Amino acid sequence: MKNCVNFNSPDVAKIAGELNVSPVVAAAKIGVWQSKNNIEDRFPTVDELNNIKTGVNDVFKENEELS
Repeated sequence: MKNCVNFNSPDVAKIAGELNVSPVVAAAKIGVWQSKNNIEDRFPTVDELNNIKTGVNDVFKENEELS
């Protein structure tokens, strides 16, 4: 993943609250979404992030070191 999202950003904190996850998890999800969609200049909406949930869970299932 080439995107490094600052988990201390107020925008990340807002998304984390809406997703009910920690800012670190929200930043990781944002980075995955940005990489997957080749978009680096904006953060996704919560709905857009929810659409990648299945793909993120599959990564954790495939690699035990990440879980």
